[in-house]
Amino acid sequence: MIIKEKLPYKDDKANQFEGIIVWDNAIKDPRPGILVSHMWGGQSDFEVDKATELAKLGYVGFAIDNYGKGRRANGPEEAQKLMDELNNNRPLLLERMLLAIEALKNHKAVNASQIGAIGFCFGGKCVLDLARSGIAICGVV
Repeated sequence: MIIKEKLPYKDDKANQFEGIIVWDNAIKDPRPGILVSHMWGGQSDFEVDKATELAKLGYVGFAIDNYGKGRRANGPEEAQKLMDELNNNRPLLLERMLLAIEALKNHKAVNASQIGAIGFCFGGKCVLDLARSGIAICGVV
């Protein structure tokens, strides 16, 4: 059965983030985990649906939260502002991506040595930054 849960995590400044983690509990062995990085508006049903599709394929999908718990855009101007905060501070963006990876690696269903990431629009840039950082990751799309 596909399980979907909120997965809270935080940084060292006590900023709260809340991803949605999705896996198939019929699979007993740890399996690869895939970050799903959101578009400029913030985490939405789109990313959660992609995480769910990954879970149906035997992965653990994790729709991450780069903006912070409850921070979502209510239109293009707000989306631009949220995205610019991280585009103008790439070290902070990388820090948030690494926080999400650690949250995913620590989940009981995940094989921590098999982590990948996908992203859409702004999220695509986020996962490419992750790949360019040199961290150990199996692949990004």
